[in-house]
Amino acid sequence: MARKVLSRCSSANDQRVAVSTELVESFLRSKTAKNCSASTIASYRTDMKLFASHVHAIDLDLAQVQRRHVEEWLAGGLQAGLAAATVARRFRTLIQFYAWAHEEEEVPEKIGRAHV
Repeated sequence: MARKVLSRCSSANDQRVAVSTELVESFLRSKTAKNCSASTIASYRTDMKLFASHVHAIDLDLAQVQRRHVEEWLAGGLQAGLAAATVARRFRTLIQFYAWAHEEEEVPEKIGRAHV
């Protein structure tokens, strides 16, 4: 799925954004099909959009993320004054996303298991 999107983009950043967008939307469709509530889907969408923006800002795509990138993003949220519950929810979103992406063979095993 993500590989097809690459052919439609010109720059490396455009490619990262397009692939990330398609991966996130596919993840959300999967969660919707599993009967997640509308508010859960909305939270997943917001969390993933924010995380993808952070990842793109450091010139990575979602498949290149390592544990330290997740930790930096979550720590930044705490330093910015986010509630611990919000940061914990964002972490759970990333766990859900990377588990799904690994099952779909969109990210390496280390992302889905050891790093997140």
